[in-house]
Amino acid sequence: MGKGFAVVAGEVKELAGQTAAATARIESTVTEVTAGADALGAAVSGMTSRLGAVADTQRLAASVMEEQASLAAQTRGLMTTAADEVANSASAVSVR
Repeated sequence: MGKGFAVVAGEVKELAGQTAAATARIESTVTEVTAGADALGAAVSGMTSRLGAVADTQRLAASVMEEQASLAAQTRGLMTTAADEVANSASAVSVR
């Protein structure tokens, strides 16, 4: 009975060692997954920030383009008015 107990105790000790090694591998894997998730979160946060900056730039560009279109329309109106006044003045001078 002593030898049988010693064999079983040796197997239990071996299984305990394997369990400890497996536990260490699991802990290492969990640490790697956690680090990967943290890195992914930081990357997503950075992308979100950059996309926000791009959207802000696009809004600014759209605003500037609207202002340019408005100024171009005003300039066209002023040029038309000036051309009409020059034509009217020319007509008035030639009629005299």
